[in-house]
Amino acid sequence: PLQCVFSESDRLNTDCIEYGDYYSMYDVIYPKTSNVAFNNWIEKLVRKEAAKFSDRSTKVSANLTEATPEKRATIRSNGWFEIGFFNDNILSGILLLESTVAQGQRAIPINFDLTNGKPIMFEDIFRKEK
Repeated sequence: PLQCVFSESDRLNTDCIEYGDYYSMYDVIYPKTSNVAFNNWIEKLVRKEAAKFSDRSTKVSANLTEATPEKRATIRSNGWFEIGFFNDNILSGILLLESTVAQGQRAIPINFDLTNGKPIMFEDIFRKEK
């Protein structure tokens, strides 16, 4: 049998935006790095997605007529980040989002150039002339 040893080589902190009321709750967990440009960019993206959760929850809960125990926290949304690759130059992964008031799971690909402090867009990788 092949033997291997795993060891921790680095750490990546996380942050979370969360909210809860009688009918709904949401949370989104995302990475925080030592790169200020990335941290500002990802937080803006996550807050935008959290606002969508909040808007949908408000619309759905407005139609609920009475606050019964069965209806408590029936509207749930959450998101989390799965790291694909991370080093001093690039952070790459997927922001996964799901909600009880939306169809299926959404995935937002994230590729960020930590050296230049900007997201790597599809057009940056695959140019039209290629």
